[in-house]
Amino acid sequence: MKIRAILAGALLLGCSIFELLGATPIERSVSPSGQFVIYGGDAAWRGAVSALAERTKANLLAVLQRRDQWGAAIVVNLQSPAADLPQIPATALRFSQTGSGLKLQLDLTISRKMDFGAMERELLRAILLEMIYRNQPGIASGATYVEPPNWLIEGLLALAPNCDRTSLTNALAVPGRITPLDELLWERPELLDSAGRLLYRAYSFALVQLLIERADGHAHLGRYIDNLSFTSNDPLADLQAVFPQLAGNDQKIWKSK
Repeated sequence: MKIRAILAGALLLGCSIFELLGATPIERSVSPSGQFVIYGGDAAWRGAVSALAERTKANLLAVLQRRDQWGAAIVVNLQSPAADLPQIPATALRFSQTGSGLKLQLDLTISRKMDFGAMERELLRAILLEMIYRNQPGIASGATYVEPPNWLIEGLLALAPNCDRTSLTNALAVPGRITPLDELLWERPELLDSAGRLLYRAYSFALVQLLIERADGHAHLGRYIDNLSFTSNDPLADLQAVFPQLAGNDQKIWKSK
């Protein structure tokens, strides 16, 4: 999936934190690794988001068996729900390339009804996006950027140590048609009903687990992420390029999983 870069300084719905910084001082917290700079909310909210962001990154690095080598900070802007603007999404990720480097901002609408699963999902999306473009400082503003695929995000979240995978393993155990791998890679979970989304998450978990169980699978998955900005319109071919053992045998290996 590809997303259009947001031009630096553009006025969007809900002012950018980068613009607000020049006008009004806002309390902020910086996460222990220094990568997450969190604005808005109170100290308790900022601390909770900081802990979740660092845990999400640590889980990803554990799967990839990598050290933390982040290059661009991720700004997290906490905002309260606006009664006069109920259509504002609970999460919004903004990504742009400016003369000073990569800019990543995640807007989170916080409340007691906050979906922390959705928050973790968007934090992981931002972390992966920074990883994908970490070594590409020369991309022009307004260029088309590649977003991490949904199956990768869902699979990585399901692999987290704190994730209860009972519902996922139960979904995989139900006999029936197995979704072909190439079909899974194209699927859009936001268009599925609740049962379909559960099965999608289960398949995504199975796929990421299958990939890291291959020879040098952790390193290959990291290489796949690093190369996502160069992907084609054939997600299966892109996956096979990094995991050549899937070439010609993808359905057999997939069904055996």
